[in-house]
Amino acid sequence: MKKREKSFVSKFLSILTLLIVFLFVFIFFTNGIYAQESKVNNFSIGYSIGRNDNDFSIGLTFTSPFIFNVAAIRINGYVCFNQFIDSSYNTWFPYYVLKIGLLGSSGIVNNNMRFYGEGGLVILFANENVSSKKINYGGYGLFGFEFFINYNLSYFIELGSNGLPVLADKLISSNDYNRKYFNGFFTFVGLRFYF
Repeated sequence: MKKREKSFVSKFLSILTLLIVFLFVFIFFTNGIYAQESKVNNFSIGYSIGRNDNDFSIGLTFTSPFIFNVAAIRINGYVCFNQFIDSSYNTWFPYYVLKIGLLGSSGIVNNNMRFYGEGGLVILFANENVSSKKINYGGYGLFGFEFFINYNLSYFIELGSNGLPVLADKLISSNDYNRKYFNGFFTFVGLRFYF
C-alpha cells in the first residue's frame, strides 16, 4: 500500500512540475502583449531587496527614459544594515548608499524581457558607530534581467559587484574590527513600474 502511495505522489508531482514548466514557457515565450516598446522605455521607479556583501539592503530606483531604446541613467538609493560576525552586536547598524550609473540595454527581447548592464559611481554614508570615515566613494557594475508582467510592471534580478574600501574601524574589541563591508558581490530582486 505504501509503494502505491509513493508512486501516486511521485506521478502527481511530475505532472505538476510539467504543468508549471509549460505555464512558464507559455507566459514568457509566446508573442503576447506583455511589453509595448513605447511604454517600457519611459521613466520608471523600482523597489528592490537584496544583499550587498553580507549586509541586508532595501532600495529605491529611478530610471530615466531610454535613449534610442538602449541607454538610460539610473539613480539608486539604499538603506543597508551591517551584519556583524561578532554575536555581541545584536543591533543592525544602518548606513546609506547612493549609486549613479549608466545603463546599457539589449532592448526588448521576445516582447517580454530585457537584459542590461550597468555601471557607475557609489557614494556610501557610513554609520558613525562603525566607521570613522563618514563619506566613501567607489564604483559598481552589474548585469540585470528584467521580465515584463505587463507594459507597466516588470520583475528584475540584478547580480554585480561593488568596489569600495570601507572599514569597520570603530569596532575595536570585536572580530569585526577593520572588516571591509559593502565591498564585493551583491544580488537584488525587485519590481519596476513604468509611467
